[in-house]
Amino acid sequence: MDNVERDWVELDTPEEKYDFIHGRSMAGSIKDWGKLYRQAFQSLNHGGWIEMQEYEAWYQSEHDLELTLAPYFKQCQEEINKVSKLVEKEINIARQQKQYLIDAGFVDVIDDVFKVSNYL
Repeated sequence: MDNVERDWVELDTPEEKYDFIHGRSMAGSIKDWGKLYRQAFQSLNHGGWIEMQEYEAWYQSEHDLELTLAPYFKQCQEEINKVSKLVEKEINIARQQKQYLIDAGFVDVIDDVFKVSNYL
């Protein structure tokens, strides 16, 4: 797909439709997630799958919830988030993905969240 934000070609037969759609790291590049997922839903065969992998763009610390030890990093991510909202392509979107999929008609939506740590 060259641009997932454009209107998708309507697929009518099972031979034309997809069995699997995959996307990864699209935060900051999609204006209308609802439209994207509605079109994906319409383009999948009955029983088809969609897998989306999105990374949390808002970094946090278990030991410093307000990032008081990293004030410039906190300010930087807040500014990036503001700008992404201004251009209507929000970057801090990972936590909303499950609901977008449900709203588009997907069922049995699973939201696997993996904690990443730099501690050895």
